[in-house]
Amino acid sequence: MSRNKYVNDYKLSYYMDKKGRFRKEMQYVGDHFVFTRESGEMKSDSRILTAACAVGWAAFIAALISPTAAMRRIWFSVPFAFIAVPLWLVSTVLFAYYTANEPFVRKTSVLLSGRLKPAAIAFIALAAAALVGFIVAWAVGKDDFTAWDVVPFVSSLLLLACAVTVLIKHKSFPTEPK
Repeated sequence: MSRNKYVNDYKLSYYMDKKGRFRKEMQYVGDHFVFTRESGEMKSDSRILTAACAVGWAAFIAALISPTAAMRRIWFSVPFAFIAVPLWLVSTVLFAYYTANEPFVRKTSVLLSGRLKPAAIAFIALAAAALVGFIVAWAVGKDDFTAWDVVPFVSSLLLLACAVTVLIKHKSFPTEPK
């Protein structure tokens, strides 16, 4: 708990239980937060982001399991492999939205309102790098490429579209203190 940046939002309280032993308990004393948008608007945005996430994960896994020459090229495979990180961040934001009960604590508020934009920027950068890497890999080794190599190309395009969708919807879950 001492390494947590939200440590000032908690207070230790001591009490004596029925058996006469002292017990410690953490109590949240920080601000509670609520959403500032209508629930219908956030629900429609969350559905769009969930669909983009599902398409992104499907495209990512499809490109990983297909036997392609592009995945053997470092120009494509390294940025493509790291796409999982921003995709995971977007997934955790969506999970936090679906499981958040108002009012919620500061940690959840920061997760919901502040993580989508950096994740979207990293997502776009990695998807674009993977797409450029695919084009470079294709230009260098055209002879090794097969029909299966369409899968990572289409996956890169889909992931780029998903990343742009996340960037457009990055203000979907604004919060404010209650």
